[in-house]
Amino acid sequence: MVYDGRWRMAVRLMNEVGPKMGKRGVGGAAVRDCWAMGSVRCCWCCNGSGVGGAAVGDWWATDSVGCCWCDRIDGKRCLPRVIVNTCLVFGMVEEGRVEDGLVLLKRMMVKNMISDSVSYSLFVYGKIKMGEVESAREVYDEMVKRGFEANSFVHTKFIKAYCEVGKIEDGDELFRDMERVGLKPYDETYTCMIVGFSKVGRLDESLKLCEIMVQSGFVPSCLAFNEVVERLNGRESVRRANEMLTVLLDKGFVPDVNTFSYLIAGYGREGDVEGVLKLYYEMEYRKLSPGALVFNWLVISLCQAGRLEESEKYFRTMKARSLVPLDCAYDTLISSLRKDTKAQHCS
Repeated sequence: MVYDGRWRMAVRLMNEVGPKMGKRGVGGAAVRDCWAMGSVRCCWCCNGSGVGGAAVGDWWATDSVGCCWCDRIDGKRCLPRVIVNTCLVFGMVEEGRVEDGLVLLKRMMVKNMISDSVSYSLFVYGKIKMGEVESAREVYDEMVKRGFEANSFVHTKFIKAYCEVGKIEDGDELFRDMERVGLKPYDETYTCMIVGFSKVGRLDESLKLCEIMVQSGFVPSCLAFNEVVERLNGRESVRRANEMLTVLLDKGFVPDVNTFSYLIAGYGREGDVEGVLKLYYEMEYRKLSPGALVFNWLVISLCQAGRLEESEKYFRTMKARSLVPLDCAYDTLISSLRKDTKAQHCS
């Protein structure tokens, strides 16, 4: 099947359009089978002869999917066969077969099987995937000058490319430009900026974008949120991130071990033992298995709070689970034991 993760983005639209167009065919199954055999052109020819693509929707009907990225380019619904054709090209570009995808795109354009706005957007995206970002930007700017309508899809792909190479200022400029030209960011747009800001240490902006993203009706991925909490520093940042987690949980967000581990580390660095313990108990409640990072901060935080017996208990648990204590955990525990021994002698 064409790039599984991206197919899901098109299914919802196909489910909506297919029945309304009155076409129920084997297009989706044909695409799946032909792609599995490597016969991409066979799928393309079949769709050119009018085979519908609505069956793809049946195949993925159990999945919960968001808006189709085709819709983000054209701003309107497309025929099922147009979506299938577009997905073929998009899948090839995503898998790194950019030249093959562009060849197929040109053939589809000649046969008038794909809209101009989608074909131009995919052409620009192909150049971005080939690493020719500046060249793609020049082509895109020229297209806009000639009347091509800007769209959220292309803007997002440029933003992602800039953020991945650390050009966060360029990405931020494009992100702000979207509002100026009347384009709406979607989940991937926010995710790229959130991860990009966090990687360059601009955590306040990352957290602010997380809040805006949620207010806009989107929920960040676990991977994106973890990128932020992994780099937390300062009591206020940790508090905001924990509050954001509470909001996200209410919206169906599913945290993983790393989410809690990074937050626990954040509270640990700030010397907030209660925050560390609260998150640890929540991990246990959710049946998430804490790793070495969590136990190291439990040992350190409890020692620093003067709760030596509890610290020793978690240290023993840590060793029993074959987890490796960090040097700082050993040092903190030994130092606390020495202080406790001296205190007992003095008394």
